[in-house]
Amino acid sequence: MATIYDLIEVTDISEYTTYSTANGNLLGIVDDMSGTSLNDGEFDEGDNVVIGGVTYNIDIVEKPGSSGNFTMGDNTQVDFNTGNESNLDVTFLTVTNTSDGSDVRYFIIPNDSYGDMNIQSIETGDIFNV
Repeated sequence: MATIYDLIEVTDISEYTTYSTANGNLLGIVDDMSGTSLNDGEFDEGDNVVIGGVTYNIDIVEKPGSSGNFTMGDNTQVDFNTGNESNLDVTFLTVTNTSDGSDVRYFIIPNDSYGDMNIQSIETGDIFNV
C-alpha cells in the first residue's frame, strides 16, 4: 500500500489564488494519505484513498497550467511549473468522503523532490484538469 506525505490542505482549489494562514485558506499539513490504488504511482479520478482512517474518493485531479510558487518560512520563493502528467511539480486534488459524500477536502501536493517544506503561502496560476 502506497503512502503520500505532506499534503497541504486548503479550503478550495482556485486559479490565481494566494493561500496562507493569514488569509484563512491554508488549513495545514496532512501527513498520511494511503491506498492500494496509489501503488501505480498516479492519482486517478475514482481511486479510493484513506486519510486519517476515513476513506475518500478522488474526484478531481488537476495540475498547474502556468507557474506558481511557494513562499517559505524564511520568505524565499520556490517556483513550481507546468509539466507532463508523469512528472508534475505540484498536483491539486479534490476528494470526497465515501460514507456520506458531504465531507469534501482539497489538497495541494508538492512533488517529493521539494523535501520537507516550511510553507508560509502558496500562489497558484492557471490550473488544468489532468
